[in-house]
Amino acid sequence: MATQITQDEERTLVQLSGALTIMDALETRDQLALAVSTAKRVEVDLAEVIEIDCAGLQLLLTLPRESIPIAFSQISDPLRDLLKHLNLLPNLGLEH
Repeated sequence: MATQITQDEERTLVQLSGALTIMDALETRDQLALAVSTAKRVEVDLAEVIEIDCAGLQLLLTLPRESIPIAFSQISDPLRDLLKHLNLLPNLGLEH
């Protein structure tokens, strides 16, 4: 999993790419926690996520519980199909 974080005055953009699995979830969680700790608003770009497991899903589903606005955008087709099948798109604020 590659995580790219860019910040400006308005928002923090987190771009995730590759596989979001148990092998990477702890490191990714720590990177996201750092980004969230200094941000006013966070946007998580999921366009390049090609694989996800239960640990990755848990990480994504717990992010919106932070105290700042977090939006998900640009979701990859494999991830959208899985989230749609599991009826989790609404949990992430993504369209059906």
